[in-house]
Amino acid sequence: MMSFVLSEKTIAAGYGLKEFEYIGSTNAEALTEAQTGAESAVWYVTKDQRSGRGRRGREWSTQTGNLAATLLLIHDYPLELAATLSFVAGLSLVEAVEQLLPETETRFQLKWPNDVLADGAKLSGILLESALLKDGRKALVIGIGVNVLHIPEGVPYVVSSLKANGYTQGAEQLLQALAERFAVNFALWNNGQGLETIRTHWLRHAARLGEVIRVQSGGETLEGIFSSIDPQGHLVLSLPQGRKQTISAGEVFFGAETR
Repeated sequence: MMSFVLSEKTIAAGYGLKEFEYIGSTNAEALTEAQTGAESAVWYVTKDQRSGRGRRGREWSTQTGNLAATLLLIHDYPLELAATLSFVAGLSLVEAVEQLLPETETRFQLKWPNDVLADGAKLSGILLESALLKDGRKALVIGIGVNVLHIPEGVPYVVSSLKANGYTQGAEQLLQALAERFAVNFALWNNGQGLETIRTHWLRHAARLGEVIRVQSGGETLEGIFSSIDPQGHLVLSLPQGRKQTISAGEVFFGAETR
């Protein structure tokens, strides 16, 4: 039985919803429909995604009952600006989870560039993909996979679920809260004019801010203090002798963590 709904506030802000009993990939479906004239600002959602994928081509397992949600946007944003919507998505998910679990002692944090953690364990991954449309505009899909009820097995990093942290509702309630918070933060982002405000809010939830981390980028591994993200969303690493390194793309590792 399918039962996802958007709140009245989200609908009033211009968002739509397409629900699937099961699907290969919500991102792939949204990109396919974008090429055939799909509307912008539509959420594609399921609790049973069978061919999901994460960053760098990794598989993202979605056991039945977890949330796979993709927002399709048709836009003309420059690519680098569009990429900052991952910060809007991550921030919105953390705010939604905190809203649904107001009494929890779990710390929900954001790991650069686009993971959501629950007490340091991966709760959600976010994947942005884009395609050029026939009319010259671009389609951007923001895919968000969340471990709601189940914890994936056989992954090379520590994972968690909302249920393991006291959540007693389902993917439907999470999607409604997530979509509502995204609508608010997307309006705040305001075509990039509010990116500094989003950046400030994101940093309040940043994992390991001010601590030593390792970053794999461009074939090399750097170790330093995670000091900030810059106005474009790039990670700023403080290295020995007071040097700063700005990283636009890479993998972040904590402690002895490897992936």
